[in-house]
Amino acid sequence: MTLPRVVDGLQFEEGQIFESPDDFKQALAWFAMANKFTFEFLNNSRSYYRIVCTVEECKWKLTAGCEGNSDLVRVKKFNNVHCHTAQDVANYKPTVRSKYIGKMIKEKIAETPGYLPVQIRKDFEASMSVHMSYHQAWCAKEWAKSSITGEPKDSFKFVPWMCNRLIDCIPGTRANYILSDDGRFKQLFVAYGCSITGFMTACRPILFIDACHLTGHYRGVLMSVCGLDANNGLYPLAYSFASTENDENWLWFLQELKHIIGDRTIVLMTDRNHSLLLGIIQIFGGECNAWCLRHLKENFSRFMVRKGIKNKRRETGLKMLNDIAYARDSRMYYHYLVMMHNFNPQLADWVKDNDSRHWANALFPLKRWDWMYSNPSESFNSWIGPLRECNIFQFMKDHVLKLTSFLMKKKVTLEKSKTPVGPRIEEKIRDNQERSTGCGYKN
Repeated sequence: MTLPRVVDGLQFEEGQIFESPDDFKQALAWFAMANKFTFEFLNNSRSYYRIVCTVEECKWKLTAGCEGNSDLVRVKKFNNVHCHTAQDVANYKPTVRSKYIGKMIKEKIAETPGYLPVQIRKDFEASMSVHMSYHQAWCAKEWAKSSITGEPKDSFKFVPWMCNRLIDCIPGTRANYILSDDGRFKQLFVAYGCSITGFMTACRPILFIDACHLTGHYRGVLMSVCGLDANNGLYPLAYSFASTENDENWLWFLQELKHIIGDRTIVLMTDRNHSLLLGIIQIFGGECNAWCLRHLKENFSRFMVRKGIKNKRRETGLKMLNDIAYARDSRMYYHYLVMMHNFNPQLADWVKDNDSRHWANALFPLKRWDWMYSNPSESFNSWIGPLRECNIFQFMKDHVLKLTSFLMKKKVTLEKSKTPVGPRIEEKIRDNQERSTGCGYKN
């Protein structure tokens, strides 16, 4: 991206009019930056501004003031002559105000909320030939965001109103929030009625639960739960704002989730977060909890490194763990477990000590439809990415629009399908049919 060169053609002259004191001061700041000098206000009131160059004995001077009771600022006198030595020029350090940079990037932030401070700094330096710190770029972005959506602290005031609007406009919606004892916002849970109905009537009973960090002013975490549509695609079901991942916050989230699911038997895929596991056991029971194989393999890999199992032997150990996880029945499960024991007894003991009934296909008590990884959760985190910078009110508004567009595109795609399932599932069924040619059935 490139930023506009606001200094191009910028001049001051006696009698010149500016629309407001803020416009006058901003133009003065850019003018000083373009001409490589710094200034100070000797008088700084609406009726009279007197500004001089900070270099001692320099003759540069400007006076201005508002016209009557209006906001218009007129330049009264202007001496645009500097008396600087080479040392004065070498000592020049520009003053970069985040507010003015925020005004410069405001339109870009509105179009691209994911415009990062690192890129802002790079673009500003390329445009203005002036150094800018990361903190200044971050502050500029925060100013721009606040000018677009309001102060972050004020956004929490609209949560009750927004929850009521969602409930009124989308029948069956669950939009709930709780406050702390001192009246501060604590947690939010939102599940749209249409999403709940779609999941309960047409989706497989498997959900993927995860949390990702929010990057806005107050940080926090975004808890999410999503399912799978008829094409094995992402199906967002609910989200929650919370300060952090702890026992209390996960428990409240799961209680809200239980409220919309009811007594339906469900499989919950997680990354083994301790607080989340405790909540699932308390609200849903332990047998429905399926663990993501990716996180398990990472822990297994670290265990092998600690035991001195590296390189090719480590790869062999991971392959054996994969075979154990994907085994179709208990006979094959124990077959691969014995193979691992013969390879290294410590690895087999690790498998036994890590509750394989939660991650091994053969031992899991419910149906998980071959879903061994929490990829849908990662897809959700990527899909929601730009909104993670928004304040809570802006997030709630934009999420509705984003999900509406997302589901409408899915609807159009699936309506073109001539089969009762999506193209991905159809392809998978045909593949299994071809692979099963010649197979018989045995009771």
